[in-house]
Amino acid sequence: MSTTYVTRTVAIQRAIIEPLTGRVADYDIEAIADRIIEHTEHGYVCPVEPDEFWQIASEHDLSANAQAVAEFEQAIEHQPAWAK
Repeated sequence: MSTTYVTRTVAIQRAIIEPLTGRVADYDIEAIADRIIEHTEHGYVCPVEPDEFWQIASEHDLSANAQAVAEFEQAIEHQPAWAK
């Protein structure tokens, strides 16, 4: 059974920000919240299991995306002139 939170803000704090403590800036918190927080007639819940949470969080890891872009840009810089 999921915990019910009175507000979306509290649900985000408890279900997303607390598990990501120390790395919050590396994640798109709103995008994660849109995927895992549900509004019910009683409040807000996060009905996902921990494995699903971490999978979704990894999909919205901004540091991973930034690293991938940097690697791509570096690869392009090192291509021969004819390939550009």
